[in-house]
Amino acid sequence: MQTSKSVNVVFARARCGDCGDDCVIAFSCNGRRDCPACNPRRMAETAAHRAAHLLPRVPVRPWVLSVPKRLRYPLQHDREALNGTLRMVLQ
Repeated sequence: MQTSKSVNVVFARARCGDCGDDCVIAFSCNGRRDCPACNPRRMAETAAHRAAHLLPRVPVRPWVLSVPKRLRYPLQHDREALNGTLRMVLQ
C-alpha cells in the first residue's frame, strides 16, 4: 500500500493480491486527531499558540527533578512522601 499526502487530501493506493488490480482510497481528515498530514501542523500551531499566549512575558527557568527508579513508585502513590521530597528540594 502506498500513501500520499497533499494539503487537503490523503490517499492510499491498494493493490489486490489475486488479480493485481489497484485502486485509490481517499481519506479526508475533517479535523480528526489521527491524520498523518495534519498532526505535525496542528502540533506546531498549538505549541506556538501556547508559547505566545499562555506563558508570561518574563524569564522562565524550567526545573527537572530526577528520582532514582526505586523511589518513583512510592513517590507516585504517597502524597505525603512526594510533598516532603519537594519541600526538601525547594529549600
